[in-house]
Amino acid sequence: VCACDLSLIGADWLPRLIQAIEETSDAVVFRGERYEPLFTLYHGRIGKLVREHIEQNVLAPHRIFGKINSTVLEMPENWPLEPSFNTRESLEAFTE
Repeated sequence: VCACDLSLIGADWLPRLIQAIEETSDAVVFRGERYEPLFTLYHGRIGKLVREHIEQNVLAPHRIFGKINSTVLEMPENWPLEPSFNTRESLEAFTE
């Protein structure tokens, strides 16, 4: 999964996630101070749990990692300080 508003994608991020996949990995995720669930690999077998979370209005993606077999990686050194564009102003500031 990759968020549509991610400000930067490092060239080595996806290869790092792919290399960390284990047979039992339900997700391969970066974590710094918190999980970064919107640039993560997820296995389809968690679909039922995701659907249950949505039906229960538990929409914060980070809440799933304690319930699945998560392979957690250190944050990439080049992870941006402002990883996503949440306003027009933040997008315009990035493109200037």
